[in-house]
Amino acid sequence: MGLREKLCAGVPVLLDPAIAPASRLIKAAWIQEAVDARAAVIVDHAIICGPLDVGYRCIEREFRLTNCTFEDPVDFSRSSFKAVADYSGSTFGAEADFQSATFQFDLRLTGAVFASGAVRWSGTEIRQQLLAERVVFRSGASVHFDNCNFGDLTLFAHAEFGDSADFSGTHIGRTATFSGSRFCADAKFVGTTVDGDLNFGVLSDAGYAAASFESDVRFDSIQVRRRGNFRGVEFHGDASFLWAEIKGPTSFGADDNGLNGSHFQGSADFRDSVLSGDADFEGVVFRGEAKFSSAHCGGTLTFKTAQMHGPAEFDGISVGEELNFEGARFLPAAARADFEKASVKSSLFFSRAQFHNGASFEGMKVEGAVAQFNQVQFSMPTSFAATSFSGSCEFRDARFLPGSRPLFDGAHFDRSCSFDQAEFADGVRCRAVGFKGEATFQGTSFQATSDFSISHFEDIARFDSKLAEGGHAAVPAAQFRGTTCFEHVRFDSDARFDDVQFHDLVVFRETAFRVVYFSSTGRVGNQPQMGGAVDLTGCIYNRIRADWKSLLDAVHKYELLSYASYNRQPYAQLEKTYRAAGLDRDADDIYLTRRRVEGKRLKIRQQPFAWLLDRTYWALANYGVRPRRLLVCAALAVVLGVLIFRLPGSVTAKKDPSSPETCPVTSQNSLRTTDAIRLSVRYFLPVDITLVSPCAASTNYYYRVKFEDCAVLLHLLGWILVPVGIASLAGTLRRVAP
Repeated sequence: MGLREKLCAGVPVLLDPAIAPASRLIKAAWIQEAVDARAAVIVDHAIICGPLDVGYRCIEREFRLTNCTFEDPVDFSRSSFKAVADYSGSTFGAEADFQSATFQFDLRLTGAVFASGAVRWSGTEIRQQLLAERVVFRSGASVHFDNCNFGDLTLFAHAEFGDSADFSGTHIGRTATFSGSRFCADAKFVGTTVDGDLNFGVLSDAGYAAASFESDVRFDSIQVRRRGNFRGVEFHGDASFLWAEIKGPTSFGADDNGLNGSHFQGSADFRDSVLSGDADFEGVVFRGEAKFSSAHCGGTLTFKTAQMHGPAEFDGISVGEELNFEGARFLPAAARADFEKASVKSSLFFSRAQFHNGASFEGMKVEGAVAQFNQVQFSMPTSFAATSFSGSCEFRDARFLPGSRPLFDGAHFDRSCSFDQAEFADGVRCRAVGFKGEATFQGTSFQATSDFSISHFEDIARFDSKLAEGGHAAVPAAQFRGTTCFEHVRFDSDARFDDVQFHDLVVFRETAFRVVYFSSTGRVGNQPQMGGAVDLTGCIYNRIRADWKSLLDAVHKYELLSYASYNRQPYAQLEKTYRAAGLDRDADDIYLTRRRVEGKRLKIRQQPFAWLLDRTYWALANYGVRPRRLLVCAALAVVLGVLIFRLPGSVTAKKDPSSPETCPVTSQNSLRTTDAIRLSVRYFLPVDITLVSPCAASTNYYYRVKFEDCAVLLHLLGWILVPVGIASLAGTLRRVAP
């Protein structure tokens, strides 16, 4: 029986590959005859010559053309295979057309080779398994699997696509595996749907390596119902996952041994993608752009130790659980990392990350228990403006290098916030920041300007050192080396600046403290705490602990600046607080300091009357505080009167018939010492009293000066000194009980 008869009878034709090729020739027409005769076609190692056209046919029996060579085009389009179809190991030398074919059972292409021409599978339906392990589509053999429907397992492990491959719109009913495959030209999986797992990455259990894309690949709008495995995949061109949706975990990152992380040599575009489960990009290298704008991850999104060599765009990303960038590196060639308006439902981790070209976290919202930026490093402009942290936030040991220009304007920290031992080598702005929990800046170094204007500290704010057991400082206090501004800041709890050093101007203008602590000695170690001027204009506080002398010295330094002016309020506020605390003597000294400062500002040529009153008040009554010199002046005036009324001819007796009392003058018309004292006191006091009332100063002269004029002078001194003394006493009483 010849080969033709065997085929038509459904007898398997199993040829020996060692025999001559001429003995293995089978005409394509014979196969067509067998199909028309509804016979099973089982051929192995044959050379099929001539175009094979079995399109639009119903093939009811087995159809196996294994290890065969097709020299001419084949056409199976729109055919229906009712049994297994097997082309394993066969070589197709020309075009192959399987468009819209239907396979009721398995289709096997294991080890098949498509050498040239278009390979069209568009619209094909395979209701069970597609087994295409190690299938080869050589250069020039573009493959089209678009809009197909694969009902069960789809296996393209270790396949090779030498030309473009198109799987767009295809539906895969179960798992699809492309692990170990190599795509040498563009590949498209646009709109593909996979009801099970999608595997392009390493599968250790099956012994599959990761796939490799030598050119561009598009997974736009792909839908994967379960797991997406891309672990270790090499993307040498651009990779697009626009609007992709993966319901289960997604793996691109390194395994537990730190191996098999994916590499993106071109751009990686995940914009608007939806990764419903955990997404792992740990250790992934992005050589081109990393675009994740408006992407959504329903679980944990991990980029630990990832490397971003190009622009990193994560603006508008939303994460259902944790976002982790620990140890990630945003390298110098990369553009500014963009996390604007990102939303994280759980915790956020950026510890030990490095940003060599700046970062923007503006408008980011973190709702989880913690956000960590410990030991992070920023080299270029960095913004946290309008960020919101619902849990605790940590910037411990963070480094903001020169040129980073850190910006925290409008940020909100709902719980504790720690910048302990952070370093700001560039100017930092924290305007209108809300600190609802404890805010600690212990050990923080502010090398340039720092601006906390309009911020609000609802809990304790700690800038002091942190003490360990034994009393020594475990963490030093903050250092402000540049201009520091706390203008219009509100501290609802304690503000601890106990051993903080301010090396330059400090502005507390219109600042409101509940309790504020400065150094009680005015010094930190061997250095003054206030190395520059201090602006306390409008600053208020309920209690203060400070060395008021050094504090007012710093305030006076500010008043001497060319653009500054004197304001009484800082002195009055300090005096009021000390007096309320029962420290009256210190309060008096603060009052005296203020009066001396105001007195020095008066110029005799510009304000002669005010200058004279001030100097008189100081000279006579020491500005009403502890007016001992006023008593001395009064005593000297009375003694002067005594000396005058002891002189001969200084006193005369009044003639008053109604008064029985007589003036006790001596023979020299003077008074004895006791009577002279009484008369001197009578003339000195501004009110009339009945002391030696019949006596009066005479009109006689003493060296051209009337004694009567001396009495008038004594009376005038009394009119000045006594009211001043009464006013001083009244002022003292008011300061004691304000």
